[in-house]
Amino acid sequence: MTSAAVIPQKRTRPLALLLISYAAFIAIAIPDGVLNIAWTYMKDEFNVTLESLGVLLMVAMIGRLITAFGSGAYIARIGMSTFLTGGVVLMVAGVIGYMTAQSWIVLLIAAAVAAMGAGAIDAGLNTYISVYYTRGQLNWLHAAFGVGITIGPALATFIITQLEITWRYAYLASLFPILLVLGLFGFTYARWSMRVPKPEGETHVASDAPSLLTSLRLPVVALSGLLFFAYGGVELGAGQLANTLFVESRGATQETAGFWISLYWASFTIGRILMGFVADRLNVRTLLRGAMISSVIGAVMLMINPTPEVGYLGIALMGFSFAPMFATLISETPDRVGHRHTNNTVGIQVGVVGLGGAALPYLAGLLARSMSLEIIGVTLFGGTLLVLAIHEVLLRMKKPEA
Repeated sequence: MTSAAVIPQKRTRPLALLLISYAAFIAIAIPDGVLNIAWTYMKDEFNVTLESLGVLLMVAMIGRLITAFGSGAYIARIGMSTFLTGGVVLMVAGVIGYMTAQSWIVLLIAAAVAAMGAGAIDAGLNTYISVYYTRGQLNWLHAAFGVGITIGPALATFIITQLEITWRYAYLASLFPILLVLGLFGFTYARWSMRVPKPEGETHVASDAPSLLTSLRLPVVALSGLLFFAYGGVELGAGQLANTLFVESRGATQETAGFWISLYWASFTIGRILMGFVADRLNVRTLLRGAMISSVIGAVMLMINPTPEVGYLGIALMGFSFAPMFATLISETPDRVGHRHTNNTVGIQVGVVGLGGAALPYLAGLLARSMSLEIIGVTLFGGTLLVLAIHEVLLRMKKPEA
């Protein structure tokens, strides 16, 4: 399988735009990493229960879906430049909302607004990089996200435990990189125009582009969405739930838990950086299958937890295993669904990652209320198995006709 017809194996756009894309992904990821730690304290301040994290993430997911699902149509209507710049403006507004919220309802509104911005930047840059840059450079884009989400827990832990001030200052600190990215997008505004290259032999024109519903009716598109839903559940769920599992169930200190959650994202980031060097040289099927099996092993270690060290190493292994999945699966989208359905499918996939990331914490929270917090490990194990199973089914499905 090859996607060379859609993803040029040589860079065709300036290095400056690629670097700005990386900076944007670092910036939008830091608030997500802050939430990994801050939630343990936020839930008490807003007097809500553990599964309310699922509610917060579900509201954020709705915001993300609004921009990510419709990204193809929005980009066609207003252009990539305006779409990306608008996304950063929404991120700024949402993070300010996190910093200043005095009620649960206001916090939910802030989460939705920030997620709309993140969804626009995520879908827009995934589409842009997948068209104009290589698979390795797309992996580095997601490595940049890993850098940001690694910084977030460390930043929140330092502010809460060392400076001994409220979690709100962690969001204040995360605002500055986002403002920097806003300035960079403004400075390069005219350079983000996008004209999607047409694969050789494909004759449809822009007016023939399928609607979102038309794409969703294809089983391979729907199943691709389900794969990203399951993946989002385990990748985001592990980061969001591990702090509660380690601190409140297994008696770890906040410093220890914060270190291992940062290491989860650090191993995730290191894996993506390495993938940037080798992704274009490896067999994609073997790479993804190996990573998915490895994630199952890590989830078993975290779930069984014979010693604290094994559980900690399990979550680190999960982070490293998740590293190549998202970007590689995104880059393979044209091969799975055809170029004609690529824009819609990328938007769907990016959008439902947040849906899965909200659903698994909510499910784990509900189960923990009637069982114990150790159910978190069980749900993560089940999620990794589901990712592996769906991918195996997709490998056996045919690409739709153009």
